[in-house]
Amino acid sequence: MNDPQDAFREEAYELLAELETALMELEENPEDADLIDRVFRAMHTIKGSGAMFGFDDIAAFTHELETIFDLVREGRMTVSGRLVNLSLSARDQIKSMLDASTGAATADPQACRTIIEALKSIVPTETQTTDGMPVEEAPAPSPLSETAAHPKLAWTFPPRQEDEGAVSQEQRSEAIYRIGFR
Repeated sequence: MNDPQDAFREEAYELLAELETALMELEENPEDADLIDRVFRAMHTIKGSGAMFGFDDIAAFTHELETIFDLVREGRMTVSGRLVNLSLSARDQIKSMLDASTGAATADPQACRTIIEALKSIVPTETQTTDGMPVEEAPAPSPLSETAAHPKLAWTFPPRQEDEGAVSQEQRSEAIYRIGFR
């Protein structure tokens, strides 16, 4: 294996397997700091190596998920079943993106947007605690309002190009189902 991109793909597939295992364990033990760190490290490595080897789309998408788990590591969010389900959907999307990079398959770019929007919806706001319940006392600062302290929380998306093709209602429904919306 002389191609650095092939080496990245091989490592990324291994990291995705580790990520899936860690997420499944995290679902059973949501407060386990070691599991949270395993999830974060797998995403961090995929992001960093992806950027280094020219997989910018994978790096950008993984960065969004990594940002959420950074909030978890900081104690600003808790692990929920919804977070685990969205993370597993993101893991599947990263795998699809890797598969597409070889020409073996295609990846749906709208799925990235859908997953990121769903992740944004579970980040605590000024009127919610980390478990999504209303705040009864003075609101804590929102992670999204502190972009100066956390510039990685800007949540920017590349502009959607109309000529990319529309997502069918069936694809949208499947994506929504997979990330736990009803």
